[in-house]
This record gives sequence, structure tokens and C-alpha cells, in this order.
Amino acid sequence: MRSSALGLLVAVVLLAGCGGGSSRLSKKDYEQHLHQDATLIAKAATNASTADFNSPDQYARRVALAQQGMKRAADDLDTLKAPADAEQDTKQIVAGVRYLSKALARLHHAATTSSFAEAQKVSSDIAASPEVKGVGTAINDLKRKGYDVGAFSGS
Repeated sequence: MRSSALGLLVAVVLLAGCGGGSSRLSKKDYEQHLHQDATLIAKAATNASTADFNSPDQYARRVALAQQGMKRAADDLDTLKAPADAEQDTKQIVAGVRYLSKALARLHHAATTSSFAEAQKVSSDIAASPEVKGVGTAINDLKRKGYDVGAFSGS
């Protein structure tokens, strides 16, 4: 499925990600996690957005891979001890990435049942999601605070 909402998914997921750690990260280490996990999230977004709904089996496999990547990124980010001034933004990003992971699970279901209408509904839900919009807000806030957000900088 190639819709503007799925295109939005690609743009939004490029706004999220981090990795794990048990102590509060320095700004530099946090930025390094942002850069590394952007790759994971971008790959997940590409898997989902370039899948062809006209081939439901292939679509289901690609969306499942994307969903796993999103879940892994959200799990990593959720365990991260971000710098104090990035903590709330990190929580907001986690909420958005978890939402996207769940949305991708719904897209997977749509593919396995060949329900194009359901897939369109999920795409519309993604576009209207406050969680997804919150990711952009969080990234903009991180940039305003002077964080190098790497691949997210064009957002």
C-alpha cells in the first residue's frame, strides 16, 4: 500500500529512536544512540512503506519485519536513561514508536486477511495520531535544546 498516510509513517518514524543503558547518558552518548537507532527505524519504515499490498504474503512479511523493528526500537528507547533535559522528549518518542508498532501489527493483520479497507483505515489512523504528531514535537524540542538528532535533522 502506498498512501500519503504511509508516507507520513516513513517521515515520522525517522523522527524516533534510541538505545538502552542503566545510567543517565551524556549528551554525546545520547546523540550517538539517536544516530544509531535512526537506521533501525528507517529500515522498519522502508520495509512497511515499500511493501506492495497487491502481494499480500510479501506485504505481510515486510510489515511484520517493520513491526519487529519498531518494537525493538521502542523497547531500547524505553530502557534508555536519557539526559535530564531529554527525558520527557524520550518518553514522548517511545509513545509514538509504540503506537507505530501497534499500527504495523494492524497492517499485518490487514495483509493476512487481504483487507485493503482495513489497511487504509490504519494509514488514516496513523496520519491523525496524536502519538505520531508528538514524535515530531519531541524531536523539534530536542533540536531546540541543541541535540544533534542526525537523520532526524531534516524533520
